[in-house]
Amino acid sequence: MNEAEKRQKRREQWKINQRNSRLKRLSLAKTLEAQNEASTKENERLEGVLRTMTQQSLAVLKRHPISGIAAVRVIEEYYRVFSNGFATNIEQQRLQRNFVRSIMTKDTCFMDTQGAESVLEQWRLMTSSHHTLRISPLSCELMKEDDAVVVRAVSRYLCRVSRKTIATLYPHVLFNERLVQALLGLEIDAIDTVHSYFDEDGRIVRHDVVIDFVSPLLKLLGNVDDVASVLSDAHLTSIGLFDIGRNPSSPPPCKRPRHDLGLLLSE
Repeated sequence: MNEAEKRQKRREQWKINQRNSRLKRLSLAKTLEAQNEASTKENERLEGVLRTMTQQSLAVLKRHPISGIAAVRVIEEYYRVFSNGFATNIEQQRLQRNFVRSIMTKDTCFMDTQGAESVLEQWRLMTSSHHTLRISPLSCELMKEDDAVVVRAVSRYLCRVSRKTIATLYPHVLFNERLVQALLGLEIDAIDTVHSYFDEDGRIVRHDVVIDFVSPLLKLLGNVDDVASVLSDAHLTSIGLFDIGRNPSSPPPCKRPRHDLGLLLSE
C-alpha cells in the first residue's frame, strides 16, 4: 500500500470515527433527555401525592377538630411529608411550608423558640447538615385526652455523616483525623421521640422533640471516650437538634403553655 492509499484509508477511518462519535453524542443526548423527562414526571407525581395527602389530612382535622384520632392522623402525615427531611425541590418546599403552617401557629412552642417557622428552620438546618436524612416512623399513638390532646410519635432518624456534617455540627473534631475518618460515611440510626400537644381547634401548640444520638454513636464507634469527644462540644442542643441559638436569625424564646407531660402521665 502506497502513501496515497494510506492517507485515503486514514481519511475514511477518521470519517467513520466522526460519524460514530456523533451517533454516540446523539444517543447520550436522547438518553439524558428521556431521564430528565422521567424525573420531571416523577416530581410532578410526588407533588400530586403530597398535595392530596395534605388535603386529606386537613379535611379530617376540620371535621374532627379535637379528635385524638384526627390528631394522630396529622402527625402521621407530618412524618410522611418530611420522610426525607427538608425538600430540595422548591415546589415540595412550598408544600412542606404550607403544611406546617396549617397545623401549627406563630405561637407554637418548639425547643426554646416559638412558631411554625422555627420547626421549618430546624428541618432545613438538620437536612442541609447531613449527606442524607431519612425518617422511618415506628409508632404514633394518642397518649392522653383530657383538657389536651397529646400524640407521642417515635421514629428512626437516619442521618448520614459527610465532611460538611463534621464541619457544621462537630467542628472541634476536625482536629482529630482519626475521629474524622471514623465518622465519615456513617449512617447514624438515632431514635426521635416527639410529643405534640393540640389545642381545641386542632392546632399544635407545643412540639417537643428528643433525638438520642448517644446510643447509636456508641454502637458505631464502640468507645465511650470517642462518643464523648464527638458530642461534648457539638453544635447540637441537649435534645439532639441543631443549636438554633448560634444562628443570629433564630426565632424568639418561647413561653411554655401550662400543659405538662409529666403531670399528664401521672393522672
